Amino acid sequence: MVEVQPPSKMQNCNMPGYSLCLSPPSHRSWHGCKRLCCSFLLTLVGYHIYFHPTYPPNGNIVQHDALMQRLSSASTSFYDAPIPLVSCSIGTQSSWMSIPDFYNKSACKHDFDDSVIFFHVGKGGGGTVSQKLENNRIKIGTSHPDPHQSQIVKLQKGPAKTLIVNIRDPVDRFVSAFRWRQIVLCKPHDKRLTGGAQWRNPSKFCSNKYRKEEQMLRETYQSDPNLLAEALCEDSSPLHSTNATKDFSYLGHSTPLSKWLKFLTDPEMLDEVSPTDGIQKFYAITLEKQQGANGDGNEEQLHFKQLVEELSLQLLGSAYTREKAINIIEQNPLSQDLTTEQKREAEHSSARFHSEMTTTAPLPALSPLGECCLARYLREDYQLIQTMIGGNNENNDDTTSSTTMRGAGSVSSSAVVEVEPLVGVHPIIREACDFWGSEERREICQSDLRSMISRRARYLDLSMGSCSKVVVSTH
Repeated sequence: MVEVQPPSKMQNCNMPGYSLCLSPPSHRSWHGCKRLCCSFLLTLVGYHIYFHPTYPPNGNIVQHDALMQRLSSASTSFYDAPIPLVSCSIGTQSSWMSIPDFYNKSACKHDFDDSVIFFHVGKGGGGTVSQKLENNRIKIGTSHPDPHQSQIVKLQKGPAKTLIVNIRDPVDRFVSAFRWRQIVLCKPHDKRLTGGAQWRNPSKFCSNKYRKEEQMLRETYQSDPNLLAEALCEDSSPLHSTNATKDFSYLGHSTPLSKWLKFLTDPEMLDEVSPTDGIQKFYAITLEKQQGANGDGNEEQLHFKQLVEELSLQLLGSAYTREKAINIIEQNPLSQDLTTEQKREAEHSSARFHSEMTTTAPLPALSPLGECCLARYLREDYQLIQTMIGGNNENNDDTTSSTTMRGAGSVSSSAVVEVEPLVGVHPIIREACDFWGSEERREICQSDLRSMISRRARYLDLSMGSCSKVVVSTH
C-alpha cells in the first residue's frame, strides 16, 4: 500500500500568476501545493506594495490599506479551503490529486496490494466482494481458488497485516461447488465454445481443462452431489470412503476453510507468524441465509450487503479518515449498487445458470444422510467457525462454546450440543467479527456464524452415533 503522507509544500509547484490566485474557484488549480504557492505569491505582492518606492499609491493610504485587506483575505481563505487529496497509484507510481481528478483518471487505484490480502473462498460470495472493491478502485492482494503461498508468507512475516475471508456454510459451499463445476466444465460432444469466459457466461462457454474432474462428477457420482457426500461417511466401506476423500480434493472451488486458514491453526506454521510484522486484523464476511422478520429469508442479502459495503469504508478509513472515506465513496460515479450485469457476473450462481440452461426439474437438496456425512467430514471447518464467533473459546464455560439446536429434526429444541472450538490457534481467529467498527455489524457477523453451526448441530454431535443412526432417530 502507498503510505499516505501530505505532499511537500513546494514540490512540483508551477507558480501560478497573480490573476490565477484571485480567479473564481472553477478556474483554480485545486492541487494542494499550488494552493500554497498562491498564498506565498500573495504575500510577496503585499510585500512589494508596502515597500514600493511610490508607497502609498497616489498618496491614498485608505485605498492602499483596502487593497491589502483584500489580498490578506484572499490568501487566508484560499489557503484554508478544505481540498481533500487522495493518492492515485498507477503501477509503481503514485501522485496526489483531488477526488474528482482521481475518478477522472481511469487507471487510478487505492493501492492496498501489499498490506491487505483477500482469501476468496470459492462459492461463498467472493465474486461480489471483488466486484465491489473493483468498483471503488480499491486494489488488494487476492488468492483464488486456493490460498497462494506467497500471500501466506506476507501475512506471516509482513508487509500484509489485514486478512479478509468470505465465510459460507461448508455444506452449502460443497453443493454449490459440485453444481457449478458440472455447469462450467465441458461435457463430451459439448457444443459450447471453450475459453476463459465460462464463469461469466457458461451458457455459451465451457472449460475443457479439467476432463478428469468432469468425468468423475458425471460417471462416478452420476452428477449427484448426494452420492459423493454419502460416500464420505464413516458408514461407507473403507475403499469407498478413501476414494471419495480423494475425489473431493479434485472438486474445484471446494477447498475447505480449514485449509485456507491452516497457517493460523497448524502449530508449526503458527511459529512463522510474526507478532509485530504479521497479521493484525481479520475481517470475516459472512454469507448465511437466515429467516427474516417476515419469514421470507431476505436477511441473507441484507447482512451480506452491509458487510460488503462497509469493507470499502474500513479500508479507505485506515488510509485516511472515516469522514474522508465516506467522501471518496460518495464522489465515485460507480458508488451506487452493482449493476444488474455486474451482479450476474459476480454471483456465479449454479442454481440460476442451471435454470437458464435446462428445462429439467429444480435441483434436489441433499438427503439427510448426505448432509450428515458431509457436515462430519467438514467438522474442522465448523469448529473453526465456532472459534471465529469469539469470546474465550478455549473455556467451555463460555456461552459461545456451544450451540443450541433449533428447527425440525433436532433431538430437543432446548438441547445443547457442544461444537468444540479449535484450541491452540492464533488469537486473531477469535477476533474475526471484532474489526467491523460497530456492535451492530459485529453481531451481524456473529449471528451468521452461529446460524451456520446451529443448522448442522444435530449432525455434528458425535455422541449420537453414526450418521445412519442420527438420521433414523431424528426423522
